[in-house]
Amino acid sequence: MADALAPHGLVISSGDTADVGVGGLTLSGGIGWLVRQHGLTLDHLRAAELVTAAGEVIVVDETHHAELFWALRGGGGAYGIGASFEFEAHPAPTFMFAALTFPADRAEQLVPAWSRFMRTAPKEISSTMVLANPFAGGLDAPVEVTFARCDAGAIDDAS
Repeated sequence: MADALAPHGLVISSGDTADVGVGGLTLSGGIGWLVRQHGLTLDHLRAAELVTAAGEVIVVDETHHAELFWALRGGGGAYGIGASFEFEAHPAPTFMFAALTFPADRAEQLVPAWSRFMRTAPKEISSTMVLANPFAGGLDAPVEVTFARCDAGAIDDAS
């Protein structure tokens, strides 16, 4: 989806894993790097063409099958097979990404600081924190804490 929108300078708040298809992403919510600024992928869904269990092809939106449209957004594929989707897109911001990795013994100090920052961070900033064994050194490798940050749009110099 991002590949189709990029040449037009557009984005939607989409997922962070390229292996997930647009149907699964949208119907399951769709958390991505723009979630704080633009919401979930399903928030951008304006209409969908569904194939029902009876084999009927219907279009659902806010005025056609409105209750089904409401249930579809976040309800997964339980209501039919999504054959096509219509989204509202937004102008693409400039993206900057960063990732910092620390030994896990620093997590007690770093995680509260990260949490405090994210509570007041501009909505253009999204971040994740992962505490994991990178497995590069085998199962005995030390656990690390990694913070990933995405700045999407105009961020002032104080960030």
